[in-house]
Amino acid sequence: MRSVILTADLLELPRKFEEFIRHRYPELERRVGAQEVRLSRIERDVERLKRDVEQLKKDVEQLKKDVEQLKRDVARLKGDNFKRKVREKAPSYFGRVLLRCRVISAEDFADLVDEAFEKGRITEEERLEALRLDVLVKGKLKESKKEACLAAEVSLTVDVEDVERAARRTEILNRLMDCPVLPVVIGERVAERAFQKAEELKVIVA
Repeated sequence: MRSVILTADLLELPRKFEEFIRHRYPELERRVGAQEVRLSRIERDVERLKRDVEQLKKDVEQLKKDVEQLKRDVARLKGDNFKRKVREKAPSYFGRVLLRCRVISAEDFADLVDEAFEKGRITEEERLEALRLDVLVKGKLKESKKEACLAAEVSLTVDVEDVERAARRTEILNRLMDCPVLPVVIGERVAERAFQKAEELKVIVA
């Protein structure tokens, strides 16, 4: 239809116009081409940047997880170190209550617990509960001079759960020890609610 309606000159007009622009403004064509190349590079850079941002997000999430795990590991190490310190310097921690304080070793304590279990004085569940006790010390009560043991739960920050564990494990130990056992909690910090629970359950806060 175009060839029927339009003359040959009109049909050639677009091509001639392009040739005119190319010959008359060669710099313009070169610049347009350069801009297209630059735009293509920018698009590739943007895509690469998007991928880098996504990877960065993943790395940040992993870093957050690693930091949280590190915090837990450090807290566990601090807690273990504090428990070791309490065992090594037991008289300084229990001296307010006991004279001639001595730590009962884990092996001797396990023998006492296992003997009671073998004789049917405690259940398997109670045996395992008792064996999880942090520290057991023996000595003489300052006031009465009577022999007694202190069953201690040790934590950097003492909370209600520590108080309840001390009371629960002491109840078991009182059925297998040859002297009274008193529950104790020891910590560098003690939550206010833990003080209230300790008073309620008659647990010593050392």
